[in-house]
Amino acid sequence: MALALADMGEAEKAMALLKKLGRQHPGQRQKILKAQAYVHEVKRAYFSALKTYEQILAANPVDRDALRGRILIAARLGAPHLAAGMAARHPGLLSSKELATIRQDQTAITIRWGRLPTHRRQEADKETIEAVTILENRLQQLKEAGES
Repeated sequence: MALALADMGEAEKAMALLKKLGRQHPGQRQKILKAQAYVHEVKRAYFSALKTYEQILAANPVDRDALRGRILIAARLGAPHLAAGMAARHPGLLSSKELATIRQDQTAITIRWGRLPTHRRQEADKETIEAVTILENRLQQLKEAGES
């Protein structure tokens, strides 16, 4: 019921219901936290969602839903390098499309960073060239798959 409320734009009512359920059913804490994380995501309250996923992982460090949620939130918050690293440590959590999106964002940020002045210019240039090569390869793959 709470998830349906959130999907209908009633996130505050959904959260109030989940808090009430949490008091009534303390043994269902993990399920309720997952529902709360979902409601936070619907509200685009990504930091609150991240905090909730961390609470879930504190109780169960291998919870696949929370690990997946944490990776996707990191990517949404503009940290695709961090998200890619977490995804690499937990293979199989993301779809190939989700992983490709994170890698594309990671490549774009790497290219943007290459424009910044640095005292390690050669290293920055090398990273930018590598990122552009990755981007070109991805574009070729999309072209061959008929997606460009």
